[in-house]
Amino acid sequence: MRCLIHTGPGIGDIIQFLSMARAIKEQYPDAVVDFIMRGSLRISELNQQLLDCQSYVDHLYWYAAKEIRHDLKLIAHLREKQYDFGIVRIGNSGKGRSLWIYRIMRWSNCKKIVGYGTNKVDIQVDVPEHAHYLERNARLLAAIGVKARDNALSIERGKLDFDWLKSLPMDEKAKVIGFSLGTNPMSWTENGKSIVYDVKSWPLERWVELAAALIEEGYFVVLIGGEKERKEIEERHLTFPASAQILDMVGKTTIKQSLTMIARCDLMVGAEGGMMHCASAIGTKTLTIFGGSDYRMWNPGGINSPAIHLDLDCSPCFCTSRGAHCKDKKCLDGISTSRIVDSILKTMVEDCQ
Repeated sequence: MRCLIHTGPGIGDIIQFLSMARAIKEQYPDAVVDFIMRGSLRISELNQQLLDCQSYVDHLYWYAAKEIRHDLKLIAHLREKQYDFGIVRIGNSGKGRSLWIYRIMRWSNCKKIVGYGTNKVDIQVDVPEHAHYLERNARLLAAIGVKARDNALSIERGKLDFDWLKSLPMDEKAKVIGFSLGTNPMSWTENGKSIVYDVKSWPLERWVELAAALIEEGYFVVLIGGEKERKEIEERHLTFPASAQILDMVGKTTIKQSLTMIARCDLMVGAEGGMMHCASAIGTKTLTIFGGSDYRMWNPGGINSPAIHLDLDCSPCFCTSRGAHCKDKKCLDGISTSRIVDSILKTMVEDCQ
């Protein structure tokens, strides 16, 4: 079996399909499973660092609707692969970037294209509204005769860097709670203009409060984030507690090191995003804060994993004009630090029982 699977460009997007690739390889060990993502060479190189920590995806390709020369060369190469199936999880194919992937798969001579919510595919899969992404993946796999996995496990611990972890000032016996401090903003195009917005990130000031509360409870706290979060912390002059019980790794790690740190954590807490999905792929328990995105669809740990949300009438608004124009993020600002602390303590106690 030879499969070409379309993913989004983010780390969380890649992670969501890794268990799909694993399921195919477990049933067909000699299968070829490639990913194709909309993006750029730089983004694909970043995602490749993630794929270096797994054994189920053979190659990651990228395309861009404005990079026609690159895309034509890519299509010529993909035609040689002779894929049995092209799998696409986006349903909106009315125009623009969404439509382009269907053309690429068609011109690459994928024998059958599988997807849902569009007549651009050969095998159309029925998917309930608000179905969790693991359920969506399961239905896509069922269409090609593959039984899906019931979890997202797909990052291999043997490929992580635990020797690096030993060099850090952390007690081996400590109960460690990791913070995923932010998520990447999204871009919404309206009337020819691009609007950058974020309806997923919990306020950074609350993370400072949360760290202090957990240190008081005796937990070791690890801060995980990228250059964006580091810049925001510095620009806003935020100071996390000065304590031997906290380790600030924001903007200081490679992707493999971040994954290794997540593997060490007893619990990962954060807004729905790439690092939280990485936690579920590693097998670390998650407690996810939801604002504008749909907890029913995107809970990293699955539908039964702990999630905190307010169920406001205006939510979910992620990937909508309403979200792009939101100025009053009640769905996030309304989640108190004390509520997160209570949920963490309850989760940690349950794990000890």
